[in-house]
Amino acid sequence: MTKFYKETFWFLGTTIVILVSFYFLFGINENVVINIKDTYYVIEPFTILIPLFISIFFFVYLVRVFIGKFNNLIANFIFLTFNLLTIILFTYLLIFVNSQIELAGSIEYPPISGGVVEVKGNNYQNFFYLLLFFQMTLIVLQSFLGIKTGMKYKSNKFSKS
Repeated sequence: MTKFYKETFWFLGTTIVILVSFYFLFGINENVVINIKDTYYVIEPFTILIPLFISIFFFVYLVRVFIGKFNNLIANFIFLTFNLLTIILFTYLLIFVNSQIELAGSIEYPPISGGVVEVKGNNYQNFFYLLLFFQMTLIVLQSFLGIKTGMKYKSNKFSKS
């Protein structure tokens, strides 16, 4: 039962730290403005809170699971949950980045006397492949930890501390 209380304190402590730091960084009534090239994205602060919440919990429990050598069942399940949410977050991010990629070789409204304008791509394509690599790594990690947790749970080899 002490492990349950320990995980409850870790979960609540991380939640409180995230909410307090979010309040001091972004405030409650102010909008967040992101400028990418000539486009401004105005985002409500609570829209940023969910990805921030998922990301911080992912990293906190990633460290806890690896330091504990996969021996804490509750931490493993919490990490598996936030890893799945991170994979979903990366999926939405990949959809957004893919919508920003310009296709190489396309013609974009050339002037009448200016000839053909060829677009050679941009950095969004590199960022897309980087995000795709991270998402595949997260899926492999999810599978590995799920198998490892299932094997230890089946044989009851979780530590009592």
